[in-house]
Amino acid sequence: MNYLKNKTVYTFFILLLSLAVQSCAQDQPTTININKDWKFKIVDESKVDVKELFTANFDDKDWQNVQLPHTANIEPLVVNNQWQGICWYRKTITISKEDANKKVFFELEAAMNFSKIWVNGKLVSEHHGGYLPVALDLSNYIKAGENSIAIRLDNTDNEITGPKPLKRLDFNMYGGLYRNAKLTVKEKVHISNAVLANKVAGGGIFITYPKVSKSSSLVKIKTNVANDSKEEQYITVVQSILKNGEVIKEYSSQKIKVAANTSADNVAQLNLVNPDLWSPDSPNLYVLETKIQVNDKTVDSQKTKFGIRVFEFKENQLYVNGEKTFLRGVNRHQEYPFIGYALSDNAQYRDAKKIKEAGFNYIRLSHYPQSPAFLDACDELGLVVIDAIMGWQYYNDTDAFREYCYRSASELIRRDRNRPSVLAWEVSLNETKMPIPFMEKLNEIVHAEYPGDNVYSCGWMDDVYDIYLQARQHRILHPYEVKKQTILCVRIWRLGVLL
Repeated sequence: MNYLKNKTVYTFFILLLSLAVQSCAQDQPTTININKDWKFKIVDESKVDVKELFTANFDDKDWQNVQLPHTANIEPLVVNNQWQGICWYRKTITISKEDANKKVFFELEAAMNFSKIWVNGKLVSEHHGGYLPVALDLSNYIKAGENSIAIRLDNTDNEITGPKPLKRLDFNMYGGLYRNAKLTVKEKVHISNAVLANKVAGGGIFITYPKVSKSSSLVKIKTNVANDSKEEQYITVVQSILKNGEVIKEYSSQKIKVAANTSADNVAQLNLVNPDLWSPDSPNLYVLETKIQVNDKTVDSQKTKFGIRVFEFKENQLYVNGEKTFLRGVNRHQEYPFIGYALSDNAQYRDAKKIKEAGFNYIRLSHYPQSPAFLDACDELGLVVIDAIMGWQYYNDTDAFREYCYRSASELIRRDRNRPSVLAWEVSLNETKMPIPFMEKLNEIVHAEYPGDNVYSCGWMDDVYDIYLQARQHRILHPYEVKKQTILCVRIWRLGVLL
């Protein structure tokens, strides 16, 4: 009898635990990696009916089975004639009946270079640029059950995105879905996506540091909460700062009213006593856990790594957290033998680790936005970063090109603004003569998207930008007096080594 009684109690306990785990799981957003089980084909569109390729019932069984990150073409070790053309990807995703009534977000970390995306046969996106995320709200396009995603990629020369034509380009722009893909399901009330929200200095979670010192630092957290339901909601924003897995600071807001189909910001300012500051020698990181509650139930949560630091220039010398710091660095391109841009996250980390172990503490990401995984490694290892938009010896005097550059600058900052490693934003077209109004607009975007002191734009021309990235070869071959209003920063060496 005791055995049966104990077994009954044990079974009841397991049932309660299971229900509790399920309840907690339902309270949290679901993000899944969807890198596996894609179909791929390089397509000569002159020989097929393109309209069939994006239909939901298209038979792709003869296409190649691939997983991401994926390169459109395996190149030889020495690339003298990189492949350019049109390729297609297709994937089926299954959505539960419950999730079909929620918010469903789809994100490609990168898609080279001009992409068109169909969901269940409907065109939902046309996107220029192969280095920044393609983020989509699919809530109005998906259904319960199986859903088809079809993606057309074109990495041929493009007048809107540049750079100069590949036959004259001295680096490669390999095709494919060469970074990660993910699908996120959230409740109608949720933390917004910083890119999709499209708010200057807003959207998502934005962490800044009004005061930085070893004795006491202020961490300012701006959180944008979207209410996509049909009714107003009263929300509570809960912030927890963790160090080595332990909560060291907590905050809970008053109830905030968010009208239907709108969003609201909550700003919290937390003081940390004797904080561990981030620097190249001591890359200390904290974790911010943000929870959104409705009626005391957590409907969304998000974790954000951050590091407390301040970069300052005094008489053209760099000070990190008040200490003079000398930077020794390299430029880094993201390509790799045979697979082009399609590096795994582990390979991204490996590159950063080898750079750090070689004695460097500074990287200019030349000259386009690079993988979040590589930037994660820079944050963790203590590598100061110059974060750049795409640009190389090409300027097109059209509104479409300028708007593409402006959008790239905004989205780069929204993607990477919480990273302690980023010293400056290179919103410049590298080695390209640019009109002053164009540079002024890009500089304005930096300071609008990241307001406050000790925020820097940079570029290769000594006009407008806060930091002048003078190339070493230019300084030697074409010496001249640099304008006094700019900060002189000799560009880091370009190393032709295989990491």
